[in-house]
Amino acid sequence: MPGEDFAWYLQDKPGCFAFIGIQNPEVEATYDHHNNRFNMDDTVLSAASAVYAEYALLGYKKINKF
Repeated sequence: MPGEDFAWYLQDKPGCFAFIGIQNPEVEATYDHHNNRFNMDDTVLSAASAVYAEYALLGYKKINKF
């Protein structure tokens, strides 16, 4: 279980916290990020970027009442 301090930000401003999966046995990306054999599936970066951009746009629209 991660130990993030993101909750402190949410006490002052609305927000969201999301995890994007980066493990993929087909490319030997199966180790946790604190493991010295860590590797990630780079193909998820474009999808993850799109998800976070959509979060930002939705938040902007909500704040500005579009």
